[in-house]
Amino acid sequence: MPKKKALGKFKEQKEKKKDFQIYGIRKEQEFVKIDRDLPEPFKPLFEKNGGAMMLVGGMGSGKGVTLSNFFLRDEFFGGMFTGGLYFISPTAESDLTNIHLVREADFVSTDYSDELMDGIYKNIMSVPSEDRELSAIILDDCLGSIRQHSVMNRITSTVRHMKSLLVYSLQACKGLPPTIRSNISLVIVYHTSSNKQMNDLIEMHAHMGGEEVWRKCYEDATSKKYQFMVNCFKTMRIFKWGGDLPEPILLYEMYDDSGSRVNKCYVDCDCDSKPVESIQPQDEEN
Repeated sequence: MPKKKALGKFKEQKEKKKDFQIYGIRKEQEFVKIDRDLPEPFKPLFEKNGGAMMLVGGMGSGKGVTLSNFFLRDEFFGGMFTGGLYFISPTAESDLTNIHLVREADFVSTDYSDELMDGIYKNIMSVPSEDRELSAIILDDCLGSIRQHSVMNRITSTVRHMKSLLVYSLQACKGLPPTIRSNISLVIVYHTSSNKQMNDLIEMHAHMGGEEVWRKCYEDATSKKYQFMVNCFKTMRIFKWGGDLPEPILLYEMYDDSGSRVNKCYVDCDCDSKPVESIQPQDEEN
């Protein structure tokens, strides 16, 4: 190559400003659209076609009432899961709290098995992705049934491809294998009187502001009967909700709305506490 021509190309490269910014990848498919504006703690669950949620609390803590509200009321998930609502619980037919949820579900079973869950997975995935509608799977009180190498490891890690919401409701967070726990997007925690359970919960959530901050938020969120805390791992925010609260209240955020790290706790600081979108409770029975 002639010298002048080579120098010209070299000058061109030097003059062209290089762009090393990391850009988002164009999606081949649009994510599933929902027909309502959900309260902030739930929005991230459906931003990427679905997610996994866990409710942890002892007997009588209010998990059943919470689930019925979430899946029966239009302000929450009522009528959203046109692809199917699956409810698996050993007490599905005996617990009066579940009666309305059982009637709403498209499929109900009192027996958990890996074979059953594999069948549900294949049923959902048999529908072509472009035609697949939003579905939900609720595993209630299946503590001890889900083993280390369960099919639920695969289902939990691929739930977004299924366009599904997967819900675990149980009495101990370590009732699920580590692989499943690592794929949970949102955890609702109720009051516990067990020191062991508290230590397990702190271990699972300590990355959200540290042990001291998380425990402070927990004490505030569960200080009244039937109140609970919501831990969103996608947004790294903690809320208190339930009981007499008409809306979720922000207790902690690692990042602000602009993405800057603030690591701010709003507990014991009433002037800074920030309520988010209101969901009014209903007095009538579901």
